[in-house]
Amino acid sequence: MGPELNVGYSFVTMVRSVMTYDESLMDAAYRNLEATEKFCGTGGRKFFGGPQPSHEALTPHERLYRQAVVADCLLYESILVFLRQGITSYVKGGYILRKAWKTYEKVFAELDSVCSHPCPLTQPGVLSPADEHVGTSVYDAVQGREGGGGGGGGWGSGCGGACRLMEMSEAEDVPRLNDGQDDSPTTNGAAPEHRSGSSSPDSNAIDHPLTAGRGGVTESGSSQKGVHSSEADVVTPKTGATKQGALNGAADGYTLPEVDSSLTSLDHKDLRLRGAVFFGYGLLNIIVSLIPPKLMKVANLFGFHGSRRVGLQALEFSSKSQDAKAPLARIALLWYHTIVRPFFALDGEQEAAGVTEAEKLLKEVEKLYPNSPLFLYFQGKIHYLRSDLENAVRVFEAACIQAKDQREVEHIALYEKGWINFLCLKYSDALPCFLRLKNETRWSASYYAYLAAVVMGVIGDAKQSRELFLETAKLVKKKNNNVEKFCYRRAQNYKTAASPLMSLETQLMAIEVIYLWRALPFCGEEVRRQLLEVLQVPLPPEAQPFHHALCAWLTGGVLNSMQRFAEAERFLVDAMRYDGQLKNDLHIFSFSLFELAMVHISRDEFARARNVLNIAKDGYSDYEFEARLNFKVHSALSSLN
Repeated sequence: MGPELNVGYSFVTMVRSVMTYDESLMDAAYRNLEATEKFCGTGGRKFFGGPQPSHEALTPHERLYRQAVVADCLLYESILVFLRQGITSYVKGGYILRKAWKTYEKVFAELDSVCSHPCPLTQPGVLSPADEHVGTSVYDAVQGREGGGGGGGGWGSGCGGACRLMEMSEAEDVPRLNDGQDDSPTTNGAAPEHRSGSSSPDSNAIDHPLTAGRGGVTESGSSQKGVHSSEADVVTPKTGATKQGALNGAADGYTLPEVDSSLTSLDHKDLRLRGAVFFGYGLLNIIVSLIPPKLMKVANLFGFHGSRRVGLQALEFSSKSQDAKAPLARIALLWYHTIVRPFFALDGEQEAAGVTEAEKLLKEVEKLYPNSPLFLYFQGKIHYLRSDLENAVRVFEAACIQAKDQREVEHIALYEKGWINFLCLKYSDALPCFLRLKNETRWSASYYAYLAAVVMGVIGDAKQSRELFLETAKLVKKKNNNVEKFCYRRAQNYKTAASPLMSLETQLMAIEVIYLWRALPFCGEEVRRQLLEVLQVPLPPEAQPFHHALCAWLTGGVLNSMQRFAEAERFLVDAMRYDGQLKNDLHIFSFSLFELAMVHISRDEFARARNVLNIAKDGYSDYEFEARLNFKVHSALSSLN
């Protein structure tokens, strides 16, 4: 017996442990992965009995396959260790991840000598602007191309964003913010009237074997120049960014490679080996490319470097191979296009940028898995990204029914169902979903309790809302997790007694969650109008600076999403007047600055936008959702360059 049964068993136990977040299952999965790693790497016995053959008896293909399995096991082990979410776990996980990376590098160095044709991903290729770096993250490369345009590094951390905006106004002719000493903020009055306000590919680049001469693949199979950009949005170093290109954010230039023609020239053993190696290698490249810039500097010291484009090409190749990991590669690609890209704002404001690729992948598997709840889940995500919330809920409900015997898949579909009802302000339909998830899942139970508490407060049950907030604090397991830390801190406000402003606070919290989870673009115009009505109700006299700042920031964010930029600017400036008055909730000011930058972009004021974005990125630190903002900022900076 070969290693396939050992690999399959250990992988299944790993996936199950991750989806359940059961520590005993995670420990067992880790031990299984170690056993598989030992079996494929240094000898030993299999799970199912019998000694393994000596390495001298293995063919070159079998030997490299086993080394790829070792690298995969190390990658999965690092994921399990990272999920422990402690400093020790991060150090240990980083060490194991480095071992995986080095093992993949060793396998790649030997692939060409074993396979009859050169490995496509080892050839020099045309890298997108986001991936033309080596040894740095995508976002460090963006910084390098800026040439110090924002001057963000010149501002120290001892002054808030409003202070630095005042300094910038003297040098850049940016309107000053009020100093907060005169009139009180006008966040609750009526909104003022609305005011008006390609680069071509490198001709010297070497064509990549997988993408040379091809454009993006549309749903009908025809070619186009790119999925994310158009000729109308060309950006050149001399002319700066166009307005539409800046608003849409950075296009990473990824074009779904057609590798079928490349596969025809490979023999079965080569194809299977490359499919096995490319899955883990591609996944690792994508994971490393998503590391935030601050952590990437540390990762570089450990020898990590990743290209998102190469990772996607590797996964695409693996998905079309004959290896057992081909279905997993398809799932990984669907995960990237429907979850990672919109969540991390990799395409700027183009939330539906990955829909075309995701639909193409689903079309390939719909005949094989017509009733798979997992693929139904991804179909629902596609409807969601298109803002087709009614059909999205219908598909997620079908996924829940199909997954009644697969509890973990049912939970992720149930969350999406509750989340969409939450976005549609159907709180009575969302509440049962969140309550059930709080009781049944180990994944972020405190987050589901927090959502349920917010919903209870919005519908007027203050007593039950406070009880759920208290339960939220008890359910927190890892306070170094940003989401749980945020939920814990908010829940602590109700530890001693219910707030007299609980109804107001829970309504603001509901809109805040919608904004922070980048869901405003998916809300319909009518829903956003209702949110705006809630935000513009005058605050009571006992309202604190926190309430004023939060309300002003959220009002500006909603107005920006409705492209009412001039009105949004007024509220965002009001929010910044409270900079320095709040000990916590610094995310209010950093996100307000990001929205102010979007206002400047809408007016083609790209220099001002660049400076404000750098203030948002560098002016604040150690607050929740800092990494989320940095992804958005770097995406916007990339589009401006």
